[in-house]
Amino acid sequence: MSYVDVTLDLPMDVRVWRELRFARAPMTLFELWRSVRPDFNHLVAWLDGWSAAGMIALGKRSQTITMNKQVKARCANPPRQKATPRNFHPSCAYQRIWTAIRVMRTFDVPALLMAAETGKRHATNYFNQLERAGYLKRIDTPDEFHRRYRLLRDTGPRHPVMTRTKQDGFPAMRITDANTGEQTSFELTPKSLRNRDAYSFALEN
Repeated sequence: MSYVDVTLDLPMDVRVWRELRFARAPMTLFELWRSVRPDFNHLVAWLDGWSAAGMIALGKRSQTITMNKQVKARCANPPRQKATPRNFHPSCAYQRIWTAIRVMRTFDVPALLMAAETGKRHATNYFNQLERAGYLKRIDTPDEFHRRYRLLRDTGPRHPVMTRTKQDGFPAMRITDANTGEQTSFELTPKSLRNRDAYSFALEN
């Protein structure tokens, strides 16, 4: 049995741990995910737990990950954590979308939908509102078939929450950043008003 075969037989959290342990330089969240391809939400949960225990350090806005030198030298495997169900997914689709956005950083819509395991209707509206609020920038060119986005503002693990409101007496959307408490409001366009999805958001905290 080859080394590769042995590695692939390991639990996914052990594979992520060893990728960090043998990394020669700090890794970004996307580099770590691309190397091992774990479930996005499991990956973030593991990293949060290891960070809280002081075993890894998350760089500014969690963009880089470095394992503690003493932990790297002494711990071949990650600490045991409460088991996560195999079919675990956050109940809120927007949280799954936001987690996938933070991991991928730059993405096209089909790839993001597959990663977040969500439908196109709500996701497209969420992308539009995040773009208007300055979290995303659309980067596709006219000759590209699918929309592509780049993450501009990664303020933390909790997804920005959308709430229908009014601004100067007109229907508006308010984006509340659950990580910083910052709020951004803007009027809904006539096109948005004609679209039922503009009012079909799951208003979850």
